[in-house]
Amino acid sequence: MKVVVDLLFIVPGRNRGTQTYVDSLLPELRALPSLDVVCLTNKLNHRYYAEELGLQCRRAPVSGANLALRTLYQQLVVSSVAKKLGGDALFCPGYLSPIRPTLPTVAVLHDMNFRDIPQTVPAGRRLAYRILLPRAFRAASAVITVSSFSKERIAHALGYDDKVVVVPEGPLANQATAGDDWPAVKRKYGVRSDCFLSISSGDAHKNIKRLVQGFVAAQRRAPGAEQLVLVGHRLDAELDAWLRREGFGDAVVAAGFVSEGEKIAFLRHGLAYFFPSLYEGFGLPALEAQSCGLPLAASRYGSLPEVCGQGALYFDAMSVASICDAFLELRANGALRARLIQAGYDNVSRFSWRRAAQETLAVLSDAVARGRRPLPVGG
Repeated sequence: MKVVVDLLFIVPGRNRGTQTYVDSLLPELRALPSLDVVCLTNKLNHRYYAEELGLQCRRAPVSGANLALRTLYQQLVVSSVAKKLGGDALFCPGYLSPIRPTLPTVAVLHDMNFRDIPQTVPAGRRLAYRILLPRAFRAASAVITVSSFSKERIAHALGYDDKVVVVPEGPLANQATAGDDWPAVKRKYGVRSDCFLSISSGDAHKNIKRLVQGFVAAQRRAPGAEQLVLVGHRLDAELDAWLRREGFGDAVVAAGFVSEGEKIAFLRHGLAYFFPSLYEGFGLPALEAQSCGLPLAASRYGSLPEVCGQGALYFDAMSVASICDAFLELRANGALRARLIQAGYDNVSRFSWRRAAQETLAVLSDAVARGRRPLPVGG
């Protein structure tokens, strides 16, 4: 079976979570003996997927950076291109898919953040989703999502039906065994002691302000040398100024974007990982922490209890006091940290990208067997 994968939406370095999904899943799909994968790339990502990842690619004459043009090309041209390439099915892992497909089409709808937390999605993309996504959803042969939480949110917004299949993500490969230069990383970022770690964007739903406030509250209740390291963003000016006024400016290290090797070093040598998000469609950083043997403390919101399983200390992410208590407990309780490390390893074993690829293939094969007939919406 030949599957054409629509990668027009990816601009390297911009899509983050969805690119991680694509970059992890595609090599596993390509390795399946019964599947021939051809990627439809854009002008900006063609070299990366064709040369660096070594995938079979066909470049489209559009740039992924232009939302209007790439969406128009997807809706009017992609299905016919996929048929000309000999595709038996079209796989669209970036939310949108053609509203009038001419061959079996499977889309991936990772979450409903454009409706649930619209402030995190640019206005143009949000408008495109609102107009096209319900139509694409109905036209697709099947829709994959990454968690039962996301499936419930899709059902709430678009109507419940049997065409939505949950295929969980997997932990990133080689993180637990990769080498690192921890002393050099500590020097570079000013980490002088044991550190609590959190990796995220600075979007409001990531709940970084309450995390920082909870850490400061813990330091006031029981002063310690530990630092909180934030990776992936810088502190906003207001929170940074508050930390300095309160005398904790050096206790919180905002590292911003770091290299993959530096991220692995933080994950392997931190004291514990904090995931305070108020909304996650999946929550891959939780599996990253667990696979590296880092004790995990997590919010009870979104998909996190589903993904983290028994391998996390849960807290109320809306409560600074609850976050504070989690910091204090993980700092003081070595037995708890050891239990969470083992429970994290056990939890990670439930997930793999190879399994995700096999389950994705099953969905694609079923779509091809049924032809273009989508499963009924509603019911």
